[in-house]
Amino acid sequence: MMIIDLDPTCYNNPAGSNYSKSLGDLYKAGLIHRGKVVLEIDSMGSPNTPIYPPNTKEDMAHGLASKRNFAVSIRPRYVDETLLQYSMTGLQGSFMFQLAQHVQRGIIRVVDQATGTPRTAKQILDYAVKSTPEAGVWV
Repeated sequence: MMIIDLDPTCYNNPAGSNYSKSLGDLYKAGLIHRGKVVLEIDSMGSPNTPIYPPNTKEDMAHGLASKRNFAVSIRPRYVDETLLQYSMTGLQGSFMFQLAQHVQRGIIRVVDQATGTPRTAKQILDYAVKSTPEAGVWV
């Protein structure tokens, strides 16, 4: 299970290399709870994507009424990558590639729930590309 949220260093550390001015401005104004990064989920997999908790009423009011949208905010979200892998391999690649891109930029952090280990962009890409339903392991 992956825990996904905004990486705090991208908005609360102006001296950091991955500082995001737009998210930092929200943080300074006390509005960081409104900061979101939206990932699109492949329409084929949207009904079955194992994401918890589901979109809130507030998310839906901000245009995230579809299960095709996954909002990453300061509120931790959970994704079971193993179930994702079994249900739709194409979605796994698409979703994981987007995650890896934002992890690489330092905007999103992905943490293994069981161990507390942060996942790197390379690990996420490797999982998406090399894992099969038979393998299903992180490297």
